[in-house]
Amino acid sequence: MPSSLITNSNISTSSFINKNINSIVKPLSTGRVACNNNVGIIQTNLVDKNIELKNLELAPAYFQEYIEKQYELRVTIVDRKVFAVRIDTNEKIDWRKNKENIKYSKFKLPAKIIKKCNALMQKLNLKFGALDFIVNDRDEFYFLEINANGQWGWLEHELKLNISGAIMNYLMEME
Repeated sequence: MPSSLITNSNISTSSFINKNINSIVKPLSTGRVACNNNVGIIQTNLVDKNIELKNLELAPAYFQEYIEKQYELRVTIVDRKVFAVRIDTNEKIDWRKNKENIKYSKFKLPAKIIKKCNALMQKLNLKFGALDFIVNDRDEFYFLEINANGQWGWLEHELKLNISGAIMNYLMEME
């Protein structure tokens, strides 16, 4: 896992940024911003080390060490059933910024990574999770985050995955 910091402290953030070669910042929630009847999305961005940090105390942010990626993975887990998708793009910071040139493909996750994902799900007492990873050019996996309400519909559509079926089966088994 890359070094990470969630804070609203300008001092802590400056210290974190100075410790890492490069850092990114991402919103803690949706990042949806409405202004003058326009809606925009704040996505992951590279932090400029020369910028003066101000007013961070008004809203916390999520900072992480920047890891150069070969590709990203979205791993959706429904009650230990794993759906892993590789995301290839030219975008080096946030693959969602450039919707052109994105390629999705099914991915066979190594058994040791599946074991770690399932252990995390169990520790957090989750039956559903969308886990994000970066894989670097040395094929090292970096866990970024888990979304307990992560999106999956577009992946089901793109790759004919049966995530909705797995969710329905789990819910029906609960009866």
